[in-house]
Amino acid sequence: MLQAAQQAGRTARFFIEARQILALALPIVGSQFASVLMGLLDTVMAGRAGADEQAVVGLGVAIWIPVFLALMGVVQAVSPLVAHRFGARDYAGIVHDTQQAMWLGLMLGIVPLLLLPQAPALLAVFDVPGPLADKTVLFLQGIAFGLPAALVFRALAFYSASINRPGVGMVLGFVSLAINAVLNQGLIHGLWGLPKLGGAGCGWATGVGMWVGLVLIGIW
Repeated sequence: MLQAAQQAGRTARFFIEARQILALALPIVGSQFASVLMGLLDTVMAGRAGADEQAVVGLGVAIWIPVFLALMGVVQAVSPLVAHRFGARDYAGIVHDTQQAMWLGLMLGIVPLLLLPQAPALLAVFDVPGPLADKTVLFLQGIAFGLPAALVFRALAFYSASINRPGVGMVLGFVSLAINAVLNQGLIHGLWGLPKLGGAGCGWATGVGMWVGLVLIGIW
């Protein structure tokens, strides 16, 4: 009887802990999914404007997504730091670490802007035709414009997850995705008075969406 009671207690504890882990993990996964889904959305919407426009987005996404994930991995270091301080009720330390992560994200986001002039040379290595390369560079300029905001957003999203509020990053990530879809439509086809940029417009739509996401999480 005692062993059965102990086993039942362990089983109940397992399910309680599993629910707690899933409650934290699923919104974080959803937030990351929303970020990656932006690249997929850009490719699909640009494809409706023609094969060349889709190629522009495909090349741009192939360049910016690995860079973004690498930089985001650095900013993610704030998560265990904030979680540790949250457990210790060190709220001043939480503020300090989060502010440092935001500054780090901002500085890391500037790095792609500094490397952007090398993009034509990189595309030339892969024999990308001139007009296609020019549009891809324009796409990357839009992304580079938004990356500082995206990394600061990630710092705040990781902070929120570490204080048991993981849903913030996920909700705002999908809001940014919706804004990106609307701007894509306008900038690809030149609707609503916006310039017609074709596939390159997806980069600028994503960049603007990144800044909107940062403003929203700051208000939240």
